[in-house]
Amino acid sequence: MKTNRRFKFATLGLVLVCIGLTLYMLIHSMTGANMVGCGHGSSCDSLLSSPWGYVMGMIPVSLLALTTYAMMAIFLLFLSVNPMDETTSPQMEKLTRVALLTFSVCIVACALWFAYVQLVELKAFCKYCMLTHLLGCVVAVLCFHHYRHTKMWLPLLLGLVGSVSFVVVQLLTMPVIVYDTGRTEAPLPEMTAEEAYTVGRADATHVVTLLYDFQCGHCRRIHTFLDDMVERSGGELAFRVCPISLSSACNPYIPSGGIDPFEGSCTMAQLAMAVWYHSPEHYSDVEFWLLGSGEKGRTLSVEEARTYVEQVMGAEKLAEALADPRIAAYLRKAHELFGRTSANGKGGIPRLIYKQRWIVPETESASELYEVVSDMLIR
Repeated sequence: MKTNRRFKFATLGLVLVCIGLTLYMLIHSMTGANMVGCGHGSSCDSLLSSPWGYVMGMIPVSLLALTTYAMMAIFLLFLSVNPMDETTSPQMEKLTRVALLTFSVCIVACALWFAYVQLVELKAFCKYCMLTHLLGCVVAVLCFHHYRHTKMWLPLLLGLVGSVSFVVVQLLTMPVIVYDTGRTEAPLPEMTAEEAYTVGRADATHVVTLLYDFQCGHCRRIHTFLDDMVERSGGELAFRVCPISLSSACNPYIPSGGIDPFEGSCTMAQLAMAVWYHSPEHYSDVEFWLLGSGEKGRTLSVEEARTYVEQVMGAEKLAEALADPRIAAYLRKAHELFGRTSANGKGGIPRLIYKQRWIVPETESASELYEVVSDMLIR
């Protein structure tokens, strides 16, 4: 059966857009380059940079998607748009039909898989991923409709086997729960107990610095593990929790330009430090509230944060506290610590720093995180 011109070029156009999107995401995964509206620590960065963004711990999922769409483009280019054209053999027509339908089944199945990953596992959404999945599903629908009068059992079987195999391999080869790790040659600045709040004993044997952003979903989850980890260590481990901002408005180590998904985090960090320096007895409660009360998917607005802190401190006292020069000095030091531990274009958080080493963990378990901190940081 000869395909018509409208189907070929409409489908090919959508496939080329998907190729562009997957190539853009692949460049991000390979180089750590910023994507428009997808800065360090954002939802899309969290997904693309997480173990879910790779297969066998090293192959970016975007590379597999790029290959799939590239193969579809090749088969579409070979389709004839002339009903009188006899140059395309029946065997080639059948191969093209089976290939396009098989790829379509894989695309729909993988779109459902990654929708589950984002909704349930990460509770974070990647706009580029979702757009690619949406366009891919439209491509699949066009293919299913065009070949609706042909037998589909073989492509359906091949597509399901391929997509299920991908999911199984990804689950069985999930990498170590560390997204990034590194070590500096020169000593790093250390936060004191006076400069930042400590979870655990301030004089603990091992004090790990935690850099986080109030608007980072994974940071909120990691925070809920800290008390458990301190208890597991018998009090020998403590955490100096240091709010920073991933907004280029106040963090000189974040490239400016494009959409800033952390625009409000500068103010939220200032509000938290105002409480720490002027109402330290309320800090743990305020911090917990600003972090969404432990809910990973909850993001507070700047207006909500300011209103809450004003209720705790009083509007007049808060205004005086925000003018404290110690806040600006703290943020300069904290952002310098962030900048000096950002390597290879990676600026992920939450970041755990101990002496001259750091890690950026990817885990949903306090026990796993405790093992990683023990083995990779304070060993």
